[in-house]
Amino acid sequence: MEILVFLAVILVAAFMLWLDWILANEFFGVAAAKGYNNKKYLWYCFFFGLVGYLLVIALKDKNTADKKDFELPEI
Repeated sequence: MEILVFLAVILVAAFMLWLDWILANEFFGVAAAKGYNNKKYLWYCFFFGLVGYLLVIALKDKNTADKKDFELPEI
């Protein structure tokens, strides 16, 4: 019985690592589409999870045609 629990834990851990790798690759694709091709964004997402995903989401798009900085209008 203990062996089955151990195998189940190993199987679940392997599945979670695989899922984390898939998500990290997807978010690296998003970073690359924004113009950030450095692999560090893949590893940020893989090791830091939600924090890495939020970092990629917050990246400014380098590929925009309009390079002016956005300014808020005066109220």
